[in-house]
Amino acid sequence: MIECLNSKQEREGYINKKRYLNPKKKLWGYLEGNRVKDEKGYTLLILQVDGTITYNEELQEEEKGQLKENKILDLSGGLIFEFLKEKQQIINAAGEPVLLFNGSIQEIEQLENIDFFGIVTIFLELFS
Repeated sequence: MIECLNSKQEREGYINKKRYLNPKKKLWGYLEGNRVKDEKGYTLLILQVDGTITYNEELQEEEKGQLKENKILDLSGGLIFEFLKEKQQIINAAGEPVLLFNGSIQEIEQLENIDFFGIVTIFLELFS
């Protein structure tokens, strides 16, 4: 399990494979296929095959941004978040760390683009 800390080194929660837990280790959200869902199973965001990030079907899959090479971009191509796996952190557009990871190197190395998408959706409230 990977512990997630904010920039002040305060615990934000945990990553347990494709499940995201709050600081009390209760379910906060999860990744199901290409969909990030909240603890009740409501789809928050969908990652399309081409990397486009959309809202759920109820909002007619409105395009919100892109996921490209460990970066979340807005519709104009501007950086929102970047996953720096080697530094075990996610940074914002200003280059400041916003989420830090504590866990084994193996656990963090296993995180993929889809995991990054899930993490920023739940922990950093992407496009909410």
